Amino acid sequence: MSRMLEALRDAGRLENVDSARAKIALHLAQMVDEYPENVGLWQQYRAAESALREVGDNEGDGLADLFRAFDAEVRNAANGKPGKSRR
Repeated sequence: MSRMLEALRDAGRLENVDSARAKIALHLAQMVDEYPENVGLWQQYRAAESALREVGDNEGDGLADLFRAFDAEVRNAANGKPGKSRR
């Protein structure tokens, strides 16, 4: 993920305004390394990677969706019930 972020910066497709998106992606990469069996983390990682590849496309950046997905995954992990939402 670090290499991809560097390449996007070098290509001018990643700017300071994208720092939150980059931090989320780096954190997800770390979590996937620590918990490779967690399918939910892999899904979120892939979504983050896709969102980063689309940086620079001015239509629908998907950042809000990425934040919602990341937030849901964190809440589910804290509850010990992957895939289940709190009520």
